[in-house]
Amino acid sequence: NVASAIFARDVSQGRYLETTSGYRLSSTYEESGRALGSMLDFRNVFMDVQNFFPAPKEGSIAFRAVGGASFGSDRKFFRTAGDDLLRGYGRYDPDNAASRFVATNLEYRFPIWLNANFHIWFFFPDFLFKNVYGSLFMDTGILWDSRAEFLSKSPQNLKHSLGVGLRFQAFVLQSVPISIQLDFARRTQDGEQVFYIGLGPHF
Repeated sequence: NVASAIFARDVSQGRYLETTSGYRLSSTYEESGRALGSMLDFRNVFMDVQNFFPAPKEGSIAFRAVGGASFGSDRKFFRTAGDDLLRGYGRYDPDNAASRFVATNLEYRFPIWLNANFHIWFFFPDFLFKNVYGSLFMDTGILWDSRAEFLSKSPQNLKHSLGVGLRFQAFVLQSVPISIQLDFARRTQDGEQVFYIGLGPHF
């Protein structure tokens, strides 16, 4: 049994599926314990802050800071790698999971083709591609499990990657919005490269 409380505020705005200004804020608290009739004992805290700043020609600079912490005898371990957080790192690698983390994403998003109105009608469901955006991004994060481990961290322990991306904004059946995202990320520590295809954007 888990009890949770969430606060969210969203004053972002933009063109179709592309957010170009404003901010989003969300915080979450989760608790499980004997008082709730649960066999597990943990408390989770999350915070997610996203800011969007207009750039020339309907582009934008997007920044996100997200963090989480879990406490208790049955504390949770959070996955931080993948196309939705720290790109360039293995999603299921144990080294990329911890009970506490902080991560940031910084992106410059720019239009490549606005009002494309490219209609693929010859297969079902049909797609109407509206816009194509490009992006340059940088992801940074740090993970730890205890105060002593955090104090022992150095800049070399930061997870860091750079990359480029494409975002195809479309409508399915000319009514349901969808964004197809392609990202190529390269880790700055060892040069490992990862390519992602997914539905996005993630923020």
